[in-house]
Amino acid sequence: MNELLVKFFGSSILFPVLLFLTAAAAAAFAVYLLKVNQDNVEKMEKISRWKIPGIILGTIVLAWCIPHAMPILPEIFHKLLFPFLVAAVIASWCVLDHLFSRALGGYMILTAHLFLRDSFGCEEISNPFFAILCLVYGTFGIFLCGLPYRMRDIVRLGLKPKFRWIFPVFFGIVSLAFIIMGICYLRMEV
Repeated sequence: MNELLVKFFGSSILFPVLLFLTAAAAAAFAVYLLKVNQDNVEKMEKISRWKIPGIILGTIVLAWCIPHAMPILPEIFHKLLFPFLVAAVIASWCVLDHLFSRALGGYMILTAHLFLRDSFGCEEISNPFFAILCLVYGTFGIFLCGLPYRMRDIVRLGLKPKFRWIFPVFFGIVSLAFIIMGICYLRMEV
């Protein structure tokens, strides 16, 4: 099972696919934040506590961590990584709150790492703007993992006219930059 995860998460197709997938998710989150108003804020702020999408995304993120953990663990522990994954998923379902926020933070950290790692092999897209964007994007992921309840506060910021546009604009820029980088990458591969 571990070898299958290494093959899938080590694939070269993962970089462009995740660039476009993350761009679509960032654009959807920007639109989600723009739809917040006084009437629906109670419903919209529950995004960080979505349990089923959180456990699905969290399971994918934890499975993605297995190939990263294998080089630093002794080989006798490799066969235990998948059972630990299952135990962590069950424990997080039973114990943790704000599952979606935590899983999204983990996804952002791992994709920022993947984007930086794979972009350095491509001269066209390994530029300082993309590196800084990945740094900010990954740092936001760390922020979400450490303080998952703050996603609720980010949604509530949509009610304040002074701060309404901060996060939608940030995620719009992330989406646009990842689309541009994905197009540049695909153009280089052709």
